[in-house]
Amino acid sequence: MAEFRYKAFISYAWADAKWGNWLHKALETYRTPKALVGKETQLGSVPARLHPLFKDREEQAAGANVAAALDAALGDSEFLIVICSPQSARSQWVSHEIAWFKTHRDPAHILALIVDGEPGSANAECFSPALTHKVLADLTIADVAEHAPLAADARDSGDGKRRAKLKLAAALLGVGLDELVRRDDRRRLARMQAIVGGSLGLAAVMSGLTVLAIQARNEAEVQRGQAEGLVEFMIGDLRGKLQPKVQLEVLGIIADRAKGYYDVQSHYRMDADALGRRARMLDLLGAIEEDRGHADASERLYKESSATNGQLLALQPDNPALISTQATSLQRLGMIDLQHGDLASAEADMQEAVRLTTRLVALRASDGPSLDEQSSAFTNLAVTQLKQRKFEPAGAALQRALAIKRGVLNKSPDDRQAWFDLALTLAWAAEAATLNGDDDASLAARRDEEKAYLALLAASPDDLAASAGLTRSRVKQAAALLQAGQTQPALGMARQAVDAAHKSLAADADNTGMAEDLAGAQVVLGEAELANGNFAQAAQVAAEAVELAERLVKIEPSNAAWNGSLLGNARLLKIRVAARSASGAAQCSTALEVAGTEAERLETLSAARPTDTRLALVAARGQLMRGDQAALLGSIAQARTAWEGSAAILRRSASPASPLKDRDSLRLLDRIKERLKSGITPGGAGCG
Repeated sequence: MAEFRYKAFISYAWADAKWGNWLHKALETYRTPKALVGKETQLGSVPARLHPLFKDREEQAAGANVAAALDAALGDSEFLIVICSPQSARSQWVSHEIAWFKTHRDPAHILALIVDGEPGSANAECFSPALTHKVLADLTIADVAEHAPLAADARDSGDGKRRAKLKLAAALLGVGLDELVRRDDRRRLARMQAIVGGSLGLAAVMSGLTVLAIQARNEAEVQRGQAEGLVEFMIGDLRGKLQPKVQLEVLGIIADRAKGYYDVQSHYRMDADALGRRARMLDLLGAIEEDRGHADASERLYKESSATNGQLLALQPDNPALISTQATSLQRLGMIDLQHGDLASAEADMQEAVRLTTRLVALRASDGPSLDEQSSAFTNLAVTQLKQRKFEPAGAALQRALAIKRGVLNKSPDDRQAWFDLALTLAWAAEAATLNGDDDASLAARRDEEKAYLALLAASPDDLAASAGLTRSRVKQAAALLQAGQTQPALGMARQAVDAAHKSLAADADNTGMAEDLAGAQVVLGEAELANGNFAQAAQVAAEAVELAERLVKIEPSNAAWNGSLLGNARLLKIRVAARSASGAAQCSTALEVAGTEAERLETLSAARPTDTRLALVAARGQLMRGDQAALLGSIAQARTAWEGSAAILRRSASPASPLKDRDSLRLLDRIKERLKSGITPGGAGCG
């Protein structure tokens, strides 16, 4: 028998990453029934465990040649498991991996796991053509049908997750499915009985300890430590090792009992060890509540954990480990507050994290990891301040973060993660400068960001993450050049960005982040083409941007960035190109007619997120175009109402302490004032 490094290679589309993670974990943690271990089969001796497995695109070293790394891993794998869905059926990566395995390895060792779609469906085909057709030696797919491989169906309407896992395990082990199912049923039953019995017994112990704590504190504290250690071990050890349904049922029982226990214990004095156990347990309980979908309970437990860490830190104020833990906890809570719109609490959390990490750097003599934590705290603080339009303090925090990151790179110039961190912080610095009206500083930060990504690509030309970052930087630079009236340089930069974005997406067709980058680049290119009078080119790229943005929104309608400024900018660009291309007022009015519906949609989104400056800008543009259309029809009163509404949206996103300063918003306000003063739209070639 040939020896392989991996038992199986898991191939999946980027959109199915959660299924890839589940399958990888389910198979690697599966233990072969003892009675079957060592049994001789056609595959050789039955192993005790199915590991290691190779999970596509996460096992590779950063910056490695992706195709070569994948081919090497395929060659080291005994089986290929393909996660099948409409997304994977269209994936170039998945197709390549199947084709390579078919031509270099045993096609009988290809297994399939259906997670979405239907085999043979015209609209929802889940099998890649490489699975169902002959593959030639050069990896091209011939028009010759072949039988599809063995398939398990993880959906509730099919085998379900458990039986699908066992089907694949049986094939990988070379044993019969029925034998595996029977033995697994017996093992599950025994395990459930033991766990539930243990949890009920533990609950009894904990209840008894609560009484003892009142009657005989010294003795109770010893027993309490033992009980809490047992609870921590049970939850920490069991979490992630059980089937999801079993995990929620069993750990949920323990969690409910443990929360009640800790509510009582919080009224009694605790030493440092007890506080440490409490903090760890509250973190674990918060994670369980998060899995159960209890967001409010999860947040409450995380906050209690942070408060307990704070108690510990008060006892040991110079303990670096406690300082680091509390700083991380506060930043996590700050992000939760930010998601909930509680900007003041988010900023307070981040300010305290900055204070703690500054203390950490002093205690640890400015070592690299401590400096990284400090710079991250400054960057997160700046993000919360930007959301509140506190541009000057945000800019100052970002400059501190940049100084720290550059200092780290001076000591470790080959630290790739430090280069990525620097580039991301420069991007935020550029955003802060733009919103503060400092276009020169914004463009300078973007150029430094570009240099950081070029340095990463010089060391690893195939690094897709660095390539995507470079594309985003150039899109922003093109937009800044447009704002400055440099239309020709902006056009060249935007075309470069779109070309690079196309190449990145072609290398990973299912990557929605890269699709978002391409759509954003197309919007800026359309603006540049329009500014240079290239109406036909602008119309084509605007249509492509709308199509791509709408496809993203269909994938995830709740994504505010996609549904808001990305789709809104793409649609308004398409409308404006049609209006500018019009030969007269009548055609111009027809082109602008559809702006009304989009303006209403964007205004509703903006009202729900009034501090989102970018969304406010695109919503205000929509209302401006709505007013223009009314004016062309002679409805000046309606036009004035829309124009005034446009100005109101912009002003709503500002505040007396932080007025509008970015050039786009100020220019739009000038256009609104011009219309309100004259009551008509500008003349010239077309309108809009």
